[in-house]
Amino acid sequence: MKNTVVITGAGVSVESGIQPFRGKNGLWNENPTEMATNRYFRTNTSAFLQWYYHRFVSCKDALPNKAHEILAKQNIKLITQNVDNLHVKAQHPSNHLIEIHGNINFKRKINAEYITELELANWNQVADTIIFMGTSNSVGFTYGALQVGVHNHKKVVVVDPNPAPSFNHPGVEIIKETATDFCSRYF
Repeated sequence: MKNTVVITGAGVSVESGIQPFRGKNGLWNENPTEMATNRYFRTNTSAFLQWYYHRFVSCKDALPNKAHEILAKQNIKLITQNVDNLHVKAQHPSNHLIEIHGNINFKRKINAEYITELELANWNQVADTIIFMGTSNSVGFTYGALQVGVHNHKKVVVVDPNPAPSFNHPGVEIIKETATDFCSRYF
């Protein structure tokens, strides 16, 4: 467990009442290719802000679930795609947490993003095990991390009740469980 990196996506926060981006009841089921663009912001500012406001309010009031709490107590390196701040609320050690899309409570500076990219590459290279938890593997970072893991013969584990087919690679262990069930059993 010493050299384990956990990569979390929106599925980890579903048990905290946060709506996922993809899948059943997903935020992206509306029309993400239209809504999440600068053009939509410029032409439909009110609708754009209302959509994001709803998302941020649900994050602000949410509490960490058991998976967040267990991961925080493990003091392992965690990379999250989530902006919901729940890993921070669960008191995950800041030196072992990278929020690659930022956080609803702060803005990220460009230089900090560059440093984060270097940390991400290093964490994935030195890890013996990479655990993907609650992510659909549809963001470039997760796909790249999966390729690093598979190519370098790392132990790669995917935890999701409905894992994305893009995770199907030889040697990748698929565990069809919620993050909480897996964390309660594994850690």
